[in-house]
Amino acid sequence: MRTDIRNTRRNFMFVGTATALAGCGGAAAVTAPPSATNNAAPLSGNGSLLQNSVNWSTANGRRVVQSNQVPDHDNVGPFPAFACPHALKAVPVELGMPLVPMPLAQPLAIGQSRFGVALNGILLDPAGPWWLGEPAKGWQFEVMSERIRHYQGLDASNGHVQPSGAYHYHGTPQRWVKQLAQTMAMAGPGGPGVDSTLLIGWAADGYPIYRPFVPDVAAGAQALSRELRPSYRLKAGLRPAGAPRGTHDGTFVQDYEYVPGLGDLDECNGMQLAASPEFPNGTYAYFVTEGFPHVPRRWRAEPDPGFLVPLGAAGADESPPQYAGWPAA
Repeated sequence: MRTDIRNTRRNFMFVGTATALAGCGGAAAVTAPPSATNNAAPLSGNGSLLQNSVNWSTANGRRVVQSNQVPDHDNVGPFPAFACPHALKAVPVELGMPLVPMPLAQPLAIGQSRFGVALNGILLDPAGPWWLGEPAKGWQFEVMSERIRHYQGLDASNGHVQPSGAYHYHGTPQRWVKQLAQTMAMAGPGGPGVDSTLLIGWAADGYPIYRPFVPDVAAGAQALSRELRPSYRLKAGLRPAGAPRGTHDGTFVQDYEYVPGLGDLDECNGMQLAASPEFPNGTYAYFVTEGFPHVPRRWRAEPDPGFLVPLGAAGADESPPQYAGWPAA
């Protein structure tokens, strides 16, 4: 077991009062390397430090992470803020995932659940709130859309704070990934290049999660890597009757459709790798991407129950108040 405690390079805003919980298959895997950068925040009033703490271990066929869900990079917040009024807090969590994934016959949609966890212990939690607060209507806000992200208070790392005070990512944590790559490259020879394959976390079903760069075999020695493209696009035309009024503009997850072969990745935003630094004999892997779905929205294998969140559960992201009464088509 390894414990990483990190010191600060940036101040966070923090309110010491309590925050209400309602409302804003392949080869054997290896233990994840530590997160790369240092950060902490002075807590108001007592001068102590709010620090990232993450432990990774393996036991009994499971990979286990213990985290306080405090980020360890800059470009966080500030929180609380107008669009995200919740204060950043240390919220301990322990999650496990299988070392050997159990593939499903069909991919499983994550719904409102957490997809996985980054190496720094921050949850990759892309699921947004539901239109009118009703999952049964089947329209889920896409928090990474330009129309919605500002009302959810996403920061420059595509993260924000839950009502509980826990920080999580809705999209690629670009600043942290860049710092992780730089730190590992400086650690010695054989480290990742600027755009090379880099492990950033683990999914709830046990498969690895990488940033979207792989060796460009077709280009030979002329290029070191290429960026993988997702296979989703916006649907054409207007949303159907009974749905939120308007065109398929990306405000909702259901505005997108998967088109096999459109990009490099499958409907789970993953693909089979012939090899990676952690899996020299190959593995199925997920990727976080610049375009939708950003963080995958489907699992290829059976997720650990600890990541599952029931539809409509209290304490998740709130619906943007500006769209609470969005009319139906």
